[in-house]
Amino acid sequence: MAHREMTVDEEQFYTHALTNHKSDSAVVAFLKNQAKSGQDLQRQAGHLPVTVCCEVVGLYHNNGVMCCNCGRWSPRAASYKLKDHIKSGLYR
Repeated sequence: MAHREMTVDEEQFYTHALTNHKSDSAVVAFLKNQAKSGQDLQRQAGHLPVTVCCEVVGLYHNNGVMCCNCGRWSPRAASYKLKDHIKSGLYR
């Protein structure tokens, strides 16, 4: 698979999606735990779903995606993985 660098806009959205959470959210705790156990943080973050409402990463819950920012639940089919969201240019 070819490796490419992120554009400035993609990098800004990546940072926004991972850090735009109220206080210490479940996503931040999940990523910290993954980093402690030696997992590749970028790969783990890339597989997290992007929520439709706040356009930040959320967590899978009850066959859907739960936004850790506002608490909204949306069907799994209505979400994208962070890496696909960036690759397709779907970010605002």
